[in-house]
Amino acid sequence: MDAVRWQGRSFGASPIQAANPADVARLVTTGVCKACDLTNANLMGEHLIGVDLRDADLTGANLAHTNLEGADLTGATLVDTNFTGAFLTNALLDNTVIQNVDFSDATLYYTSLDNAEVGPVILVGADVLSTPISVGGSYDQ
Repeated sequence: MDAVRWQGRSFGASPIQAANPADVARLVTTGVCKACDLTNANLMGEHLIGVDLRDADLTGANLAHTNLEGADLTGATLVDTNFTGAFLTNALLDNTVIQNVDFSDATLYYTSLDNAEVGPVILVGADVLSTPISVGGSYDQ
């Protein structure tokens, strides 16, 4: 996290909201929000490069067009989460629960999904490279 500066970050008119506003404040000021309650958070279009969201609850969160390059979402709950157009290169989604997630037009390069529970997802227009996720059938590494 040495290369990321969070203090003084302005989110302009972006309506960042969540079930726990203190968790959102912690995320945007430190880049670390382990086991946070970010249910229904609107983080659309934000630059969250390298953030630590391990074990966070992102149920119903809007992360459309968000840059999550190198983010650690290990153990996170991603149910009804919107990643439309998001950038998830080198992100860690290991041991996550992924159900009813929209990855339309998202970029998933080298995204790790080890031991993830993946249910229905939308991948229309997604750009996927070296990421073990598919639209059907088995995935052989």
